[in-house]
Amino acid sequence: MIHTALLFKQAKNRFLPRRKRRRNQNFISADKWEFIEKGGCFMEFTKEANRIFAKDADGKLIAEVTFPDRSATTVDIDHTFVDDSLRGQGVAGQLMLAAVDAIRAQGKKAIATCPYAVGWFQKNPKFSDLLDSEISRNK
Repeated sequence: MIHTALLFKQAKNRFLPRRKRRRNQNFISADKWEFIEKGGCFMEFTKEANRIFAKDADGKLIAEVTFPDRSATTVDIDHTFVDDSLRGQGVAGQLMLAAVDAIRAQGKKAIATCPYAVGWFQKNPKFSDLLDSEISRNK
């Protein structure tokens, strides 16, 4: 009975206009919501200073992005990792969205030295405002 009600609620939300759909739990950014609507699943990440990651039930690291400070106003997205068991499910993209949110919350700009992050910013130009153009020009 509970499952039927839950499925009905999800189906009901699915057919509402985009701006009227309910977002589950806490606030989910529009970019994450768009990803979920396309069929992706949303993972819960642990956030530390300049690091976002996920561990499985056994405590094994399964996903991670790091962005250490390069200066007082800039961070360097230098590493992304996703376990083989999660590849192809959009987890690395979710990590990047979480990193973008965290970097913006800090009021900083970013440079990307991780090959995945470089490619992600090229595929998602709407986030290019986060990139530090001064450093990018000097490379």
